[in-house]
Amino acid sequence: MPPHDFRCKRCGHCCTGLDDSFRNTASRDDVRRWITAGRWDIMRYSQPLLEEDGEGRSRLVGYRIWIDPATGLWCEDGCPWFSRVDGLAGCDIRDLRPDYCRDFPTTREHADSVGCPGFWI
Repeated sequence: MPPHDFRCKRCGHCCTGLDDSFRNTASRDDVRRWITAGRWDIMRYSQPLLEEDGEGRSRLVGYRIWIDPATGLWCEDGCPWFSRVDGLAGCDIRDLRPDYCRDFPTTREHADSVGCPGFWI
């Protein structure tokens, strides 16, 4: 969770201005949430991330997210769930958003370093 004194300004910078906001990986908990909720539309934008063990076997280490299902590449326009209503940024999967998004920003310093105005008065 973000620090208690953080207040999202709904500017959208975290969803559109930072490469790692939409070129990231999902946690196993994220994927469990999506599957439990029957959100196969979200799962379509994820891709298993496998790691070789050196003996010819692969193991699942996570999921790449926001992979365009048509191309197999990162979504060109950022997060596919980002929306704007009346000039305010929104998330079409807010209740199911990835842990990475839920925890943004991790600290005031993190927010300052990426230009997030959530601590500005």
